[in-house]
Amino acid sequence: VYSEFQTYKENQEYFDELYSTKNKEKKGFKFAHVDHINVFRFIDIIKSKPIKTFEKVEEIESYIKSQLSGMFYLYLESLKKKSDDNKILDTVAELNNVTLRMNEMLTSVGKEILGKDKKEYERVIENQLLIMIDFFVDQFRSSIEFEKEFSEEELNKMDLDNLAKIIYFDTLKIELPNIGRKANWNEIQKFNAETNKKIATEVQAKLAAIHPELLVKKFSFRQLNHVLHEKVLPFIKNAKDESLIIEKLKSEIRFKISELPF
Repeated sequence: VYSEFQTYKENQEYFDELYSTKNKEKKGFKFAHVDHINVFRFIDIIKSKPIKTFEKVEEIESYIKSQLSGMFYLYLESLKKKSDDNKILDTVAELNNVTLRMNEMLTSVGKEILGKDKKEYERVIENQLLIMIDFFVDQFRSSIEFEKEFSEEELNKMDLDNLAKIIYFDTLKIELPNIGRKANWNEIQKFNAETNKKIATEVQAKLAAIHPELLVKKFSFRQLNHVLHEKVLPFIKNAKDESLIIEKLKSEIRFKISELPF
């Protein structure tokens, strides 16, 4: 087939005319290995991709087995590394966050020693809050995925403020129920799975009220919930501080569900 394709390419105008809808007779040429010229047209479309030719069906089977073996090997390797990689990423992110906070505090203390006014302390606290919020939003970015992207026109009609508030108040800020310390590992896993499913179903129903096609594909909210309660909420002092988080989440969600401009 691929050899005959080269013949087709050398005489493409002739064959296209011969097999055109205008030529009803279509006499004068038969290919040995294909029933229709569309096979060559298909090869012409995909020729920018790597093409592998085979003489026998057995060669195809052997080739696919080798490909699948390699894919499964890489998949198993990725499973082994995934857990360690996640721990490393979390540790690096945490260290970066602590470093930023320490630098900010040390800078402030230096200025205070040099005689700056007392408002400097309040500024440092505000900056620490912003650092913690950015840290949290970075984790949120990789923890949620949506099924569908929307056009700019659709996004402008969507209540993104309410969407961000639903995500924040109904999943991230709530106190997740705890089964207790006496339960064994299987009971904890089952309880968490049921709790996650219940919360996800309730939140999904609220999102569908905003837009029927607003479906969440992935949302690791349990870990985010823990990070928010342990590392961010202690810095929150009022509704104004909390609105900063919601606004950041809103911007991130908008980016997640917006179509590419091309």
